[in-house]
Amino acid sequence: MVDDRNQTYRISYGKYQELDKRWEHFKHVENKMTRRDSGYTTVGDKYNRPGYGSKHIVRWNRIPLTSEPIVREYTYENRLQTQSHWGQVSDEDKKLYDVFEYPSVPGGWRLQAVLTNGPSFRKADQHLQYLNGYLNTDKAGYKKVRLWLLVYNNQPQSSAELQRAYWKGGNKNEIVIMLGTNAEKEIAWADVMSHTDESRALIIEIRDKLLLEMREGKGDFSGKLTDEDLLKFTQWLGEAVQAEYVKPSFEQYNYIQVAPSLFAIILTYIIVLVVNVGAGAFVVYNPWHDAGAGHRSRSKRRRYRYR
Repeated sequence: MVDDRNQTYRISYGKYQELDKRWEHFKHVENKMTRRDSGYTTVGDKYNRPGYGSKHIVRWNRIPLTSEPIVREYTYENRLQTQSHWGQVSDEDKKLYDVFEYPSVPGGWRLQAVLTNGPSFRKADQHLQYLNGYLNTDKAGYKKVRLWLLVYNNQPQSSAELQRAYWKGGNKNEIVIMLGTNAEKEIAWADVMSHTDESRALIIEIRDKLLLEMREGKGDFSGKLTDEDLLKFTQWLGEAVQAEYVKPSFEQYNYIQVAPSLFAIILTYIIVLVVNVGAGAFVVYNPWHDAGAGHRSRSKRRRYRYR
């Protein structure tokens, strides 16, 4: 598959069929494969032999609603994350409290949205991945948001504080929902990490939904943290974020100065010291300057005598 920036991604034939149906083509162009390296196989050949089978082409119908979101990595300036108050999270604490790393983007295709140290939540994860695409489309109002759901089994709320310190408050467009469960798979605590100030009411609503409804088994919830219950929560979450979320502006933090690290300061002093000592030694011990001056003086005296 080729995206709008002409970057190519490999997808399965099943994914192709899904896109073909969504884009209302119901037909495709078949061409024989021409690539024949041993590491490449096709789904068109029942023996999965390299260089055999067919490739199928379907083109987007240019309707924004039917577009397929692609996960990309970007870097940007976040002065808040340079502040020292975040502290350091040791490797021992990360292991002891199950602090999560940011998942890597697997070839720009799909990115897991529900992270857990226990059983997976497949349905909830799939829907949250869908929301991370849909909420950033024209139909949803280009919310420019990224949703995460972190589940800690049999961990205290200290895990949330360490996670906040390790991720340094998260990226500027993220809502990170952290849930702790006990041995009975009941919600023990909930916390939300986000930089948004304009949507503080939304953050409170999310926490109340988890603690006052989902944990208590009210409405359609069972009172246990199951995949079905988490799916219902993510469905509600999508509607709430679409209606209330406002991406925060980081211009208010422009006053923060990004101070160099202690290592950078020490290294700068060492480099300056070495350069100055080297330049001074070169000037003091190199005799070419004095010899040249004496030579010019003698030459002048000789010319004067000949006159």
